[in-house]
Formats: sequence, structure tokens, C-alpha cells
Amino acid sequence: MNRALSWLAHHGWNHPWRVLSILLLPTLVLGFFASQLRLDGSLLGAVNDNDPQVVRLKQLKKQFPAGGTMALLVEGGTEAQRRAGVRQAAEQLVEQPSVLQAAYRLDAFIAYGHGILLIKDETFERLKRRLEGLAFVLEVAQHPEAQETLSTPQESSPAKAEEMVDLAEMIAGDLPSGLVAEGLSDLPLRSGWFASPDGRIYVLDLRTTLDPIADDVGGAAFVPIDQALASVRQAYPDLTFTFAGMAATAHEDQANVLSQLLPLSSISLLLVLFLLSRLNRSIWSVGLTGCALAVALVWTFGLVHLVIGYASVMAAGFAILLFGLGIDHAAHLLLRFDRERRAGCDGAEATRRMLVQTGRGVLVGGLTTALAFGLMAFIDFKAAVHLGITACMGMVATLITVMTVLPAGLRLTVAKRQVPPEAAPVAVLEKITQASLASPKWVMGLSAFMLLLGLAAFPRFELETDLEAVMTQDLPSMIALRRLKDQAGITTEAVLSAAPDLATARARAERLEALPQVARVEGVHRLLPPNLKERVARNQAMLPIVEAFEDLRIEGVTSAQFRQVTAALEQRIEAWPETGEWRAVKARARGVLERIRAQDPKALQAHLVAAQNALKQGLTDPVLQPEDLPEPWRSRYLGDGEYLSLIFPKDERLAADSLSEFRAAVTAVDPQAAGGLFVVDYLLVGGVERMKGSLGLILLVLFVVLFLDLRRPKQVAVALVPLLCGSIIGLGALLWLGRPITLVMLSAFPLIFGIGIDDGVHLLHGWREGGDISRSVSQIGAGILFTSLSTALSFGVLLGLDHNGFEGLALLVIIGVGTCFVASMTLLPVLASRFLEPPT
Repeated sequence: MNRALSWLAHHGWNHPWRVLSILLLPTLVLGFFASQLRLDGSLLGAVNDNDPQVVRLKQLKKQFPAGGTMALLVEGGTEAQRRAGVRQAAEQLVEQPSVLQAAYRLDAFIAYGHGILLIKDETFERLKRRLEGLAFVLEVAQHPEAQETLSTPQESSPAKAEEMVDLAEMIAGDLPSGLVAEGLSDLPLRSGWFASPDGRIYVLDLRTTLDPIADDVGGAAFVPIDQALASVRQAYPDLTFTFAGMAATAHEDQANVLSQLLPLSSISLLLVLFLLSRLNRSIWSVGLTGCALAVALVWTFGLVHLVIGYASVMAAGFAILLFGLGIDHAAHLLLRFDRERRAGCDGAEATRRMLVQTGRGVLVGGLTTALAFGLMAFIDFKAAVHLGITACMGMVATLITVMTVLPAGLRLTVAKRQVPPEAAPVAVLEKITQASLASPKWVMGLSAFMLLLGLAAFPRFELETDLEAVMTQDLPSMIALRRLKDQAGITTEAVLSAAPDLATARARAERLEALPQVARVEGVHRLLPPNLKERVARNQAMLPIVEAFEDLRIEGVTSAQFRQVTAALEQRIEAWPETGEWRAVKARARGVLERIRAQDPKALQAHLVAAQNALKQGLTDPVLQPEDLPEPWRSRYLGDGEYLSLIFPKDERLAADSLSEFRAAVTAVDPQAAGGLFVVDYLLVGGVERMKGSLGLILLVLFVVLFLDLRRPKQVAVALVPLLCGSIIGLGALLWLGRPITLVMLSAFPLIFGIGIDDGVHLLHGWREGGDISRSVSQIGAGILFTSLSTALSFGVLLGLDHNGFEGLALLVIIGVGTCFVASMTLLPVLASRFLEPPT
């Protein structure tokens, strides 16, 4: 290795343009492939393609354009404003290409035409009486001399009064709740509108092409939908419009992170570059390091295109790791070059020593880090495989570019670059090391205490598998979803189940709805009950009423007659008592009259005509086959001869325990059921288990690599000291602080392993060169200090985010890397001086 490094130093110093020209060709080639790299930002891009759940979900998504379900909650203001607001929101959103359906109420055909097939016999008789009463009211409306009968109270009880209020609601264009068929709507209804029972929340049911699992992470496709409501929000300032659903949550979480991460990352980058410039006192050093890392980044993404074919969510996040680790390698090399120049060496010799002596440690540390990530490729978990392969290739590319660009660049800028004085931290670090060597028992005792304290927290270790606990807290969509669940009893995310025939769909739905984990099952089975023929025969008793409506000619009722009927009904209602049960009925009646008065008589007329036509169609031409269902239902539930059912969980939390229980219950009924919730369960449970198993393998292989480099077990043990201290104390500190340990945090351990190994290898290689141990450790420690500070700054920006997952990751890296540094400056030199043979 020394001979190869010496050859590289010779050519880099004596033939810089030749070296840079050689690098140019692979950079251009890989740059072309990097420009073609496709980013797959979806969760499906991070899970195994051959996983049965993923394969089945893709099939179902192609077969049924179900997409994502969302709800828009409209709150605040008056009830009239909420109704107007949700209606206008539907008009705006249905124009969006990604919105398939936007429904805020049952339409006339669903309510009266098809709904009459779904109501039970007692509800049928109740509807029949209401329609007979409505026909009487409309007949009286056309004979002013008979309107006195409408204004005279005849109700003997609140129950009878409710019948009159139902008639008024039908005139207002609403559907009385007591006349709605079970299964006609899976959303709660208030007078035919989707709303909470008390009317405080009105709901817009959205069926979209958005898929929070298959679409890019961050919900960018959700943005146009949200922006489409701008004019509605402006028109109704007293109302709040809040989306609920995974697509909205993904967008809000990502928007919160990105809005803060970009400025914070920019500040972090400037601080790291400032540290590097202060370390080497040269803008040229900063420029050379930046060029080397830029080339490495191009190589990495070009190789990703060739090896993987696309960049997944996990792989795309490698850039921050590349920058943090690559700049550390450059810092160690530049510090060694300047040290040799201060010692009187010429540029060629300084370059040779930089690569041969310090470069060996850089290579070993970099390759062990690359290997740590590379071993993740053997995990049966695509997200980890992609991150491992990308990071491994990136680390190797970084080593190549740093070890070639720096010697050539130093040669070309040697006349412009002054040798800086010794870094200020060296003297301080030397005193710390000397103090540690003077009190070895205290250092070892305190270190042992900290390690034991960290280990004592390990029984508290429990991986957090509740996705909501590691996201941005208090997202509006999450709060809205919980309100929707508490006040309306519904959730928005469903699992898909396809049946070959209607009978199978009915049987499955019956079994599923009996499960405690299932809230409801939507599908054709609820729209076409098995006793259709009997109900068609029963419904013929309604035909005379329809004929009576036709004889009445609703179109002939004038605006003045509608106003007279309204006044007569108001007079009748105001005569009701104000006591007991009457009070609630009277309040409801007043609200209905207010809705009637707020509408143009022509609109009231249109409502009644639509109801009459729908009822006639439902009686004379009933829907008996799934293929004859109205288009919204047909496109939602039918596809390629199969019948789709949407299975909604009772527990809407994105937590592994509830998701796993829900998945087990559903797949016991339909093993082919699939959905985004199952993919989330796969990521939370499968990914965690596979990541845990990989960490032990990584440590074992790192031990083997260190042994091949250092050759002596004692030296290997001492070199592992920073890694062990950083990992154990860092994890222990978070456990004592009560921070949840997440899958994101587990991905930080290869980084801590790499930096810990890097620190130990550099110190042992420097110490083996000879000289005073405190002096050697302090000189190399300046580079380790920069490494620790730059890494802490790179990840420290995440502490500024209101995001539990990223905050925990930042804390783990900062504490772990910081502990690695402290152990490198104190415990490692103490153990080396006591247990290792002095270098000759």
C-alpha cells in the first residue's frame, strides 16, 4: 500500500495536469449517466419489489383507479356558511386533474332512486308517509284557499312534529336522516350532507389519483389541490378548511422540514467551510476540497444509475453523508501537508508523507466506513440495500478523488498558498492529553463509569414503531384526522380487497365487518343487497305517489306560492310548545325554515323535481346489476371483472402494533388484500428487524479489517475504543433522556462506526510514527476535532426542526461523535501508553 501511495503522490505532484485529465474522462462519462438518474421518491421505491404485498398493491392500483382517499374538514362560522363553503370547495377541487370525485352530500338519485332499494321495510313505510305528506303540501301550495290547513298545528307529540320537520327538510332539498338507508353512505350524514351529527364539521369526501405510498415522498402532487382552495378560503375567512389523510400529512410533514432545512443547511455549510478555511488558512484548500467532493458526487450518482437504475428516498439522502465524511478526509490530509511544510519539507516530500503516512489512515478509515455501509447491501430490505450500495460507492469515489485531486491541486496552487501556522487547538489538545496521561486511573475509572451508565440504560431500549411519534408534531392534517375519528367516527385510509364475484365480496365483507380491528367495509356489496328482487316488488307500492307528483306538476308551483307555504309552516311551528322534547324539535324546525328562506324558490323547485325524477327512475328502472351502477360507483368498485372492497381500520394510528394486528386480521380473511397501510407496516416492522441484525455483522467485519491493517489484537482493541464509547454512551444518553429510538436513528450507527474507526486508526498510525504520544495525539487531534465539529454542525441543523425523528438522529450523531472525540483525546492515549509497546 505504501508503494502505491508513494507512486500516487509522485504523479500527483510532478504531473498534476495529467492526473486531472485522467480524472476528466470518467467524470464526463459518469456525469452523463448521473444526468439520466431518475429519482423514485415513493415509499414503493424503498421496499422490496418481490414482496408479495408490493406486487399485489401495484396490481390493484392498476386494476382499480382508487388512488388515495382524503377528507376536507370545514369548520367555524355558521352552519349556512359551512354548507356554502364545502359546496364551493367541491366545485373548485373537482376541476383538479388529480381529483376523481368530490362529494359533500348524497345526490338525488343515490338518495331517492337507488336508496329506495336499500332501505328496510319500516323505513320504506316511513318514507312513503313522508312523500304522501309532501304531495299534500305541494297540492295545498297551489290552492291558496286551503293553506290555512298548513298553518294550523295538528301534531299531538314531538314525534308527530318530527314528521312535519322531515317534510320541510325535503322541500329544502335535504334528506331527513331517518329516511337514509343503511350502507348508502359510509360517512356520517346530517340531512343528507356529509357532516358530524352536531353539524360543527362538514366533510368533503375526496377520491383522488394521489397515492401517498406510490407518489414521491413529501406529497408534492398534493400542492395543486391545496392551492385550489385559496379563493374559497379568501371568500370565507370565518371558516377553516383542513385536509385529513396520508397524502396531506406527507405534504405537511415534508413542507415543514424543507422550509426550515434549506436555510439551516445553508448556515451549516457556511460554518463548516469557515472551519475548514480557519483550519488551513487558505481559500484554495476550501476550493480544492469542494472540487474533489463535487467530482465524487458526480461519480456516485453516475454509478447509482448504472448499478441500481434509480435513486430511492434513502439513497438520495447520501449527499449530506458524502459531504460530511469527504471533508473530514481532506482535513486530515491538508493538516499533514502543512505540518510537513512547516517542518521544512519541500512540496514533493510533504505530498509523499501526506499520502503515505496520513493517507494510509484515511484509506483504512474510509474503506472501513465504506464497508460498514456496503454490508447493508446483504440485508433483505431494499431501502437499506440502496443506502448501503450508494454510500459504499460514494465513499470509495470520495477516497479516489480526494487522494488524487488534492496532490494535483496543491501542486498547482503551491505558489498562491501560504503555509499556515500550527492550528490553535493543537496546544489545547496537547494539554488535555498530557493531563489524561498524568491521571490514568481517573480517566479509566470515569470512562468505565460512563460506559456502565450507558449500558445500564440498554434494558430501556425499545424501538419506536409509531410513525406519528417520529413525525412533525401537531400537523393540521393529523389533528383533523383525530377530530374526524372522535366526532364523526371515520378514518380515511383503506386497504384494498378484490373479489371475483359479488357473492364472494359479500361473504368477505360480512366476515371483515365482524372483526374488532375493522371500522367499515365499502363496496358493491352494500349497494346491491341479496334480496333485491323482493325489494323491487315491495317498491311498486310507491308508484301511485310518484304518479301523484306528476299530476301536481311541481314545475308549476310559483315563487309566491313557495313563500306562502313557508310562512304557513312557520306559523304552525311557532305554535308548538317550548318545553321538554318539543324544544329540540322546534329548534331543528327553525333551522330548516331558515335554509328554505335562504334559497331561491327556483332552487327549491329544482330540488323537488330532481327527487321526483330520481324516485321514478328507481321504481321503474331499478339498478339490479353492478354494471348498471352510476359512474362514480362503477369506476370506484369495478375493474377487469372483479369487485373492489375498501377496508378501513378502527385504529387509524400509523403504529406497528395496530397495523400488524389489522394486517393479520384482514389477511386471515383475504390473503391477497393489500394497501398502503400494509406497506407502512412492512417498513416499520420488517425494516427495523433487518436493520438491527445488520449492526452486529458490520461490527464483526470492521474488526476483521482493523486486524488486517494493525495486525495486533491489542492495537485493534485500542483502535475500537472511540467507536465503542461513542456508540454505547451515545445510545445510552438518549435512552436515559427518554428519546424514542427509531429506524432513522439506526441508520446513523454506520456513520458513528465509521468516524469512531477513523479516529482510532488515525491516532494509532500517527503514534506508530514515533515521538511524544501527547504531541502526536494532539496534532492528529486537530483533524479529529474538525471532523467532530463539522459532523455535529451538519447534523445539528436538524435540531432546529420540530420533528422528533430528525431531532433524535441529530442528538445521537452529536453525542456519539462528540464522545468518540473525547475518548480519542483521553482514554485512547492512556490505554495505548499502558498496554501497547512503544513505537520504535
